[in-house]
Amino acid sequence: AERGEGSMEGSGEQSNGREVAASPADTGALSQLYPLGQFHGTFILAQNERGLYLIDQHAAQERIFYDRLTEMASAVEVQRQSLLIPLTVHLHPKEASLLSELLTLRKEEILQLGLELEAFGQHTFLLRSYPSWIPADEEDYWLQELLQQLLAAAASAEPARLDLREVWDDLLKSMACKTAIKANQQLSLEEMGRLLDDLCRTRQPYTCPHGRPVMILFTPNQIKRMFKRLV
Repeated sequence: AERGEGSMEGSGEQSNGREVAASPADTGALSQLYPLGQFHGTFILAQNERGLYLIDQHAAQERIFYDRLTEMASAVEVQRQSLLIPLTVHLHPKEASLLSELLTLRKEEILQLGLELEAFGQHTFLLRSYPSWIPADEEDYWLQELLQQLLAAAASAEPARLDLREVWDDLLKSMACKTAIKANQQLSLEEMGRLLDDLCRTRQPYTCPHGRPVMILFTPNQIKRMFKRLV
């Protein structure tokens, strides 16, 4: 149904003279977008044959980064980055017990996902390699995040039934969000064009990985109604 301030990107079908906007999940590929400018350093104004778009630049790049990361993380054989000197991880007794149990039951699966961990003493572990999709200059931060998320998930579910890929996916969403451009960041038209081209190539350009909308579409008819050119 028509929304007074625009609609989510949709089918663009007509019904009794009113715009019918499908949900983003129902839409197909996004047609090429042409940047017009930036609003408050946070939203990109763009157009195509469908109409005028208001695009959240942070959510758009978050989607782009997430798709790239998931492609690398879901490879049949995840590439690993080996550490010349293993990272020593000290845990509290309860956390160490959880991780020991998890490694006993799921070590091979964890290794296939790119993380090589082994016990080294009662409450200490050695991390010998990590997934190559983790930025090399930020590995300390993201490995701590990954371990914390892994331990939190293990504490709330039986290690044998824990969905490891879901834990990895939560980390990918966090990485995509943290590294995406922020609000109040000025972009040139060229930078906007590259971002929009990358967005159009994603699997789901209409929402960010957390489910928030990336864009709002104002169709020509909606804009005409705002100016009382259509009734």
